[in-house]
Amino acid sequence: MMATFIWLLLEAGLVLLLQVLGIMIGALVFPMLYAGFLHGARELDQGGKLSIGHLFRGFTRASKILPLLFLGLFPLSFEMITLGIFFLGAVLPGLIVVAPLGIMAFVALLFSCPLVMFVGVRPIPAIKSSYEACGKNLAPLLVIVVSVMLLAVGSVITLGLGLFVAMPLSCCTLYLSYMSIYGQSELS
Repeated sequence: MMATFIWLLLEAGLVLLLQVLGIMIGALVFPMLYAGFLHGARELDQGGKLSIGHLFRGFTRASKILPLLFLGLFPLSFEMITLGIFFLGAVLPGLIVVAPLGIMAFVALLFSCPLVMFVGVRPIPAIKSSYEACGKNLAPLLVIVVSVMLLAVGSVITLGLGLFVAMPLSCCTLYLSYMSIYGQSELS
């Protein structure tokens, strides 16, 4: 719960202090935080204890920083396009463009972050593998996506308090789906 609070505090702080630049920085470092959350889920899966340090694992492993930042270009590009569309005032036509781009960014990051973090796969092959894995497991992926979206709606209804359940539960679910598809992989 504390790791979720820190992640949300970091994101909110970036936006409040730096406005649009903060949104872009948050998008760029998202894969590093997501990989850290997955690392924490792996620690729990292996019988260990979760610590705040797990959240920052993507920042503390020198060999992982650049590949995870490269993966951050996907959400960063998505955020820039979304912000551009909304600044232009083209909200309805923009949604037609933004929704598929959001799905593409989600699919790209879903398994590429753990592949980079746990196995040391380079970003481009990791993204390709993530797309292939999602294509081969479309039905289970849809169940996960719908479940995560329902958790997100529950978070909105509870004025954000549901995020303290939704974020860790979502990351654990995504970690388990990664393990189900890729199996045990060496932690690097």
